[in-house]
Amino acid sequence: MRARRVFTFILFCVALSVPRVGAQVLSLQFGDATPGFEAAVGDTIEVEVRTDLQGFSAAGVALYLSIPDGSFEVVGAPGADRGSQPFRAGPFFGEAVELANSLVPQDLIPDSNRGRLLLHFAAVHGPGFQRSKAGSGVVARFWLVCREPIR
Repeated sequence: MRARRVFTFILFCVALSVPRVGAQVLSLQFGDATPGFEAAVGDTIEVEVRTDLQGFSAAGVALYLSIPDGSFEVVGAPGADRGSQPFRAGPFFGEAVELANSLVPQDLIPDSNRGRLLLHFAAVHGPGFQRSKAGSGVVARFWLVCREPIR
């Protein structure tokens, strides 16, 4: 009986010492995020990449986005050359150093993603006062022109 109580007490102590479980989340938000939005041919769609670090902190972000080729055209940030540097850094990692901001060339895309556009973005905080960020916010934005009606 005593051994059972000791085992229960040890199990209780271990359960208290386990760190909480959480996740870092990236999500996409289209335009004004109106549910069921529609886009006609020729419409420009602004897409925000948002994060919610759920109490964690991050020194940077790296992401790849795959979108159907033919349905959309990546137009790049306003004021940038068409197709070059599709992302504009958002305020969440705005002061970070951009390591990647490109539309991946078709010959470098794996066979499983042929027929799709692949966008790559990466930003990292360097050494200095603020090496990481916590909280939530807009990581980056990119723009697409609709080539087929979307409902």
